[in-house]
Amino acid sequence: DMQGVEVIANAVSALLHKDYIRQTSVGYNFLIKLLVCSLFCCLVYRFSFRVAMVLMCPAVACLIWAIHYMFVHYSLWFELVNPLGSLIIAVVLVAGLEALWVRSTLFRFVPSDVAKNILEGNTGADTDTIEQEVTVVFCDIRNFTAISELLPSKTVELLLQQYLTAGEQVARELGSELDKFVGDEMMVYFDDRNKRLRGKRNKYESHAHRAVRWACAMQNAAAEIDKTGIAGAIGFRVGCGMSSGVVRLGLFGARQRKQHTVIGDAVNTASR
Repeated sequence: DMQGVEVIANAVSALLHKDYIRQTSVGYNFLIKLLVCSLFCCLVYRFSFRVAMVLMCPAVACLIWAIHYMFVHYSLWFELVNPLGSLIIAVVLVAGLEALWVRSTLFRFVPSDVAKNILEGNTGADTDTIEQEVTVVFCDIRNFTAISELLPSKTVELLLQQYLTAGEQVARELGSELDKFVGDEMMVYFDDRNKRLRGKRNKYESHAHRAVRWACAMQNAAAEIDKTGIAGAIGFRVGCGMSSGVVRLGLFGARQRKQHTVIGDAVNTASR
């Protein structure tokens, strides 16, 4: 408790000796926020989101200590809430962007059903595989050995890109996706989970019918690629084999690494 005269005397003394709490300018506070957020983004870019979160803990602790030290010893008041609030916003935004990147990458490298199960956490050993009736189709390039030997590798890459792109587009239009491709061989399977055709409301086809349509579409695509003349005198042709039957569908592999595929007699028959 102080009397009014003492309050005024302390205020006058603080003004005369410049011993009062000084607040930093808006520019300094903005610079601190910029440095904190930039440091976090750089750590995420250089390492990963999880490592960046761990490394930011001592950085934030050092920032709090420095602000406290400047306040106690120099009566200089830096904003603390704004930089930490900006850092929290940056964390939320970066986490959201990373989640979108992981999701898009996952859907690019594995089938959609597998990606959804992984994102939902449904990857237990008891749900890895199911029994399903499907039609399996294999497609490969005829005389691919000769094509690889006679044509430049860049040309072979271009051929494979056009060939695989056509297979993927047609498969998606018919309610499926490429299961895998090895060199010049593609494998795709059709089941009754997605009977509805893309862009055609209430139109359904059996998995065997859609498999035949995909194989015919690949023949047409090969003819179009051949017309470009990229394959030269060898020409560009494909062959397809298919078989319907009950298979085991899902994730197969070792404990630490699994791959989505189908196994069964229908798969072997289609491959032959």
